[in-house]
Amino acid sequence: MHHEIDLVPGTKYCVTRQWSLPRDQVKATDDFFESRRQAGQVRESKSPHSASTFCVKKPQGGWRIVHAYKKLNGATIPVQTPIPRNVVIIDSMAKSTIYSALDLRDGFYQILMRESDIALPAVSTPSVKSPHISQRMARWLSFFTEYDFRVEYKPGRLNVVADALSRRPDYAVKTANANRIGVERVSAPSSSMIDDVKAAYASDADAKQLLSYVSAPSDEARRKLTPHLRTRAHRYRVHE
Repeated sequence: MHHEIDLVPGTKYCVTRQWSLPRDQVKATDDFFESRRQAGQVRESKSPHSASTFCVKKPQGGWRIVHAYKKLNGATIPVQTPIPRNVVIIDSMAKSTIYSALDLRDGFYQILMRESDIALPAVSTPSVKSPHISQRMARWLSFFTEYDFRVEYKPGRLNVVADALSRRPDYAVKTANANRIGVERVSAPSSSMIDDVKAAYASDADAKQLLSYVSAPSDEARRKLTPHLRTRAHRYRVHE
């Protein structure tokens, strides 16, 4: 027996952006995942799918951890096996002499998931591992969460020769003496990428709105932006 999640054909990544939570909810979330990690029930993931995590207050106190699987549920093919009604189950138990109690919590984690579906129910957490984070770092952190990549910090002392040649004035193509260093021909790479990007801007509705706003910013132009562009308009600049 194992869990299976069948998606509708053509489904893209199911991603829900993680929003910020109060400190007490962040701590409850961290404690929840740490206990699950120590129990071997969760692990770090690089899945392109991601559901946000939030908390709901329990009537008796404490927090219940909830994952926003709305997009994943909407893209999942419903199970076609009919679920029996509770009345039928109770009737079938009539005159029974042996009953058993199931630990549903531990039993749930003992049922393995189909290998190809492990990446689908991945979730994100609202906490970061840095003890102190400035407002500038927080803005960049929010910006980079929209992209699928991993940043690895490399200390400067280990990266001292990365651009050594570009910093030497005698290696600059514009000032180098071709005859003195024995260069017969100098060529520069060219690409049509910039032209392609500009052409794409002309046919993209969001890009048109942003270009119109950043070229002549005003309150009226800002109000014309769609809500999702209005919240991030400050991130863009026009460069000639």
